[in-house]
Amino acid sequence: MKKFNKLTIICILCLLTLCVAIFFIVKGKLANREASDAQTITVTDQAGRSVTIKKPVKRIISGYYVSTSAIMALGIEDRLVAIESNAQSGKRAIYGLVAKQISALPRVGTSKVLDVEKCIALQPDLVILPQRLASTVTKFEELGIPVFLVRPESFDECQEMIDLIAKATDTVPRAEKFRAFAKEQREFLTSLPKKDKDVYITGVPSVLVTFGKNMLQSDLVKFGGGRNVAEGVKDMLWVNVSYEQLLAWNPEVIIIAADARFSEQDVLTDPRLANCRAVKSRQVYKMPNYIEAWDSPVPASFLGSLWLANKLYPNRVSEEYFDKTVKEYYKEFYGFEYDLKGNCIK
Repeated sequence: MKKFNKLTIICILCLLTLCVAIFFIVKGKLANREASDAQTITVTDQAGRSVTIKKPVKRIISGYYVSTSAIMALGIEDRLVAIESNAQSGKRAIYGLVAKQISALPRVGTSKVLDVEKCIALQPDLVILPQRLASTVTKFEELGIPVFLVRPESFDECQEMIDLIAKATDTVPRAEKFRAFAKEQREFLTSLPKKDKDVYITGVPSVLVTFGKNMLQSDLVKFGGGRNVAEGVKDMLWVNVSYEQLLAWNPEVIIIAADARFSEQDVLTDPRLANCRAVKSRQVYKMPNYIEAWDSPVPASFLGSLWLANKLYPNRVSEEYFDKTVKEYYKEFYGFEYDLKGNCIK
């Protein structure tokens, strides 16, 4: 009987030891799984794709100047290992003002053509591309390299792009700070009494290139207190129009793209536009491009609306207010100040 009790106790102790061992093994596996889960995040990009990213994201390739500007606004430009090819000297003044090393980074392609092999060789943790380069994604996915496709063609979509990058790079507080700044200015513009002047905004190649309601330029005009005369155009890209169409719209104001290859004088002296209201009243202005083009979908595009409101309603949006806001923005998110002549005053 005593032998039986002793044997029973030994068996029970062995069983308890086994149970404890199993418990700690299972606990360890769960802890490892939780740790693994904590190091990944799954988000939906602007093309509707589900993308899983391993953290931390330390090496980023940006194949689009818009996402490059967003990365700088988030304060993580030091994580860039390559950028778009159109960032040659003088093209993106903001790069040199934020961090000169950005302009020296490898170039991987344009919004139409990407050097995928060069990107892969740089071993990125994340690649950010414009949606029009969606055909290149498969090669990255085969190698487990996450890719964000972005399409910031409105003020809201621009913020969405910033939030997307922020989630992947653990910079959400910075993105929220940006959102608050931009929202404050948009609410300020929306609160102003205005009569919605008819505005025509040109593209880069010619005065006969414009944008419809589905493009960011239309948002810029709307928040600036104007009405885009081409809002009936539904194309997602710029469109060509005729002189006859432009004269039929007969805008009160013509805004020339920041990167346009022509000037205000070219428009004012064009005899085919002599009967246009904007030309008659000399209400033709070229968007400034001291640092970056505000009529493109960069994070600072809302400043383009502020600039336009100053031109349309100078008694309501003063030059002083515009200057002050621009300085605050670039100081807060890019770390430098500049004056309205484009001189850096760090």
